Amino acid sequence: MATQMKPRLRAYVFLLVPVSIGIMLPSIFISWIGVNFLGFHQFSPIEIVSELYGQKESQSGFDIRNLLLSYNDTFAYAVASLSLYFASLIGMIISAGWGKHRSRIALAAGIFAITAATLWIYSVESLKENFARQAGITGGIIGEEFRGHESTLADILIRLGIGQYFVAAGGIVAVFNYFVEKKLVRSRVPAV
Repeated sequence: MATQMKPRLRAYVFLLVPVSIGIMLPSIFISWIGVNFLGFHQFSPIEIVSELYGQKESQSGFDIRNLLLSYNDTFAYAVASLSLYFASLIGMIISAGWGKHRSRIALAAGIFAITAATLWIYSVESLKENFARQAGITGGIIGEEFRGHESTLADILIRLGIGQYFVAAGGIVAVFNYFVEKKLVRSRVPAV
């Protein structure tokens, strides 16, 4: 039974990298963060990067750049996450056309993708925590209307999008590709 599965697996293993790209690519245009302040504003990586580097003004009426720049650690994690995301996407595209080291490049790109998604989640949680801390200080000064509910306020105003989950899924498929190809290569070499 196992010997019958290997020829089928060999025939389709080349599809794992394009599937990974197909999962990761749409996340360029899918929301990674939503801000519920004077309306609900969603931001994709393309919008975030273009606003961070001053290429365009905010179309939504909310400046994500100022929000991320307000807290240094959040900004650093967000920039690292987006950089790793774009590097992983480029790595996946390169590995799709590469022959000899395809699975290794896909493995590196998959690890970058998983790390990018994890860093993004951490950066948004850091943003919420910093915002809640500032709301607690401000609420205490203004009349204690936020006292004890700062994290709830942060959860209402700042939300994770779904784009980073697509990136993580694409990264997992790329890592899986590496192990499948490695197993197929081992099965071709006769044991001594």
